[in-house]
Amino acid sequence: MGWLFPYGATRKDVIAECIADNSHTKTLRHCCRGNVLWVLRETTKPDGITRWILCVVLQRDNTSGDWGYKDMDESMHPYYFTCPVSYLDAATEPVNKYAEEWRKAVREYAANMKRVRAEKRSKQLRLGIV
Repeated sequence: MGWLFPYGATRKDVIAECIADNSHTKTLRHCCRGNVLWVLRETTKPDGITRWILCVVLQRDNTSGDWGYKDMDESMHPYYFTCPVSYLDAATEPVNKYAEEWRKAVREYAANMKRVRAEKRSKQLRLGIV
């Protein structure tokens, strides 16, 4: 899917649009990590409930100043990995191999970032910066 730039939209407007509930799907959680909006959604169908993750990349148009977005669900394997691990834990089973691979990459990214922060903290303590 391409980019959508609602006329006159602010960043707040775009986020509100992306997290709005509809008759079959509701937002359980959402957060922004930079200009990436993560949304944990729940869809109710006759065959059951599915919880899945939506990645929404936010961007401001340099010409008009309007904010727009590109949304991708996890089944499209978005190449953004800052999704909270708690969203993965709350979601139902991945719907395809792309979602499965993406979730694995998110967990690896989170573990790596945790290790990097711990090393940085350890170095700061050794140097007496903290």
